[in-house]
Amino acid sequence: MLKYLRGIPGDVVLINKYDQIFINGEALSVGDLSYGADKLGLDTTKFRGERVLGPDEYWFFGTSYQSFDSRYWGAVNAESIMGRAYPIM
Repeated sequence: MLKYLRGIPGDVVLINKYDQIFINGEALSVGDLSYGADKLGLDTTKFRGERVLGPDEYWFFGTSYQSFDSRYWGAVNAESIMGRAYPIM
């Protein structure tokens, strides 16, 4: 899976009741959580809230509202990160 790193340890991640996503108070995106929540058979309220990323937690975000990313599976610990992707030109 390839996703963009958007949150690092100590960052504050907020997904509000309008599905707006903020990292440290800066708007990242307005997403529609219903797409992923429906696929998972869960209510969208499960994915909303605010948290501070722990010392070994990273938050990833895809480029599409259909991306399954940290909005749904939460923060990722460093051990789960396989590597870094670079564009080929």
